[in-house]
Amino acid sequence: MATPESGQEKRRAEIEARFEAEKQKRQEDKERREALTGLERDPTESVATFWAEVHSAKSEVMGVVEEVESLPQKEVDERLRAATTVCQNVQEKVAQAALFLPSYDLRLSQEIVNKLLQEVNFARTRLLPREKFRFRNRKSEPCRPAIAAPSSVTATRQGEITQAPKDEYIDPARCFRDLEGQTLIKLPGEIG
Repeated sequence: MATPESGQEKRRAEIEARFEAEKQKRQEDKERREALTGLERDPTESVATFWAEVHSAKSEVMGVVEEVESLPQKEVDERLRAATTVCQNVQEKVAQAALFLPSYDLRLSQEIVNKLLQEVNFARTRLLPREKFRFRNRKSEPCRPAIAAPSSVTATRQGEITQAPKDEYIDPARCFRDLEGQTLIKLPGEIG
């Protein structure tokens, strides 16, 4: 004789078996889809890979910025240039990652790159300050007239122009050098 409880238990076992079969089917479909997307997806276009690269570059640049304080100026310049190159490489990666990164991650990574560049520039200005620009009065040596007589220029076969020896310069008396506040007159025969 069948009892009502045994019918309910049988019904419950059937429902649980059906649920278990559906769960197994969903799990197999999920694994199949993951296998297909894993073959199609480029591993470099992973958000986790991107952030690992950004954080390693960030730690490298910050390490350089912290260690350059005790180095000589020549090495400071070399290290800061290398850190700037690393920042620029990260900036290129951010630009390339714009295709697959969510907008929040993209904005955050751009801010990180900007902060790194600011840190490098701040360290550069602190450790390698530029010389202030100022006008300087420098006395120059008086020089001989540099204009050679037309006969001193000769052409060679290959089309090269050579100068005559330095002793064939124009007479300084014929130049207008150091003649301020005077009226100068040249006649047509004196020109040339």
